[in-house]
Amino acid sequence: MNTKEDFEIETERLKLRKFRDCYQDASFLHQLLSNPKVFKFLDVKPSQSVAESASRIRERILLEYSSYGYGRLLVFHKETEALIGFSGLKYIDQYHLPEVGFCFLPSSWGKGFATESALASIN
Repeated sequence: MNTKEDFEIETERLKLRKFRDCYQDASFLHQLLSNPKVFKFLDVKPSQSVAESASRIRERILLEYSSYGYGRLLVFHKETEALIGFSGLKYIDQYHLPEVGFCFLPSSWGKGFATESALASIN
């Protein structure tokens, strides 16, 4: 369950919050990263299990928050409160710079959520 204090950023249609080391977040990340439609656009291996996704959250995403002060954020649709993807800044070691990235469920494609969440993350 999310509370108002959980959200880092709110836009007109979206709410964004940090990932947590919890089953809900790991389960959603697994759903997203194991979807064949989504996976073909990613430069990572597909998620094989919820446990693997939980490990990705702990060993990558949460580490980015503590190391750089920013990272990818889960994106919720404000009206339905459904998790629809993630978006935000990710530090790229080889360039020593952050990049903006996003990943959404196919049902959320083509609605401007990537642009809306990416701009909010940059701001």
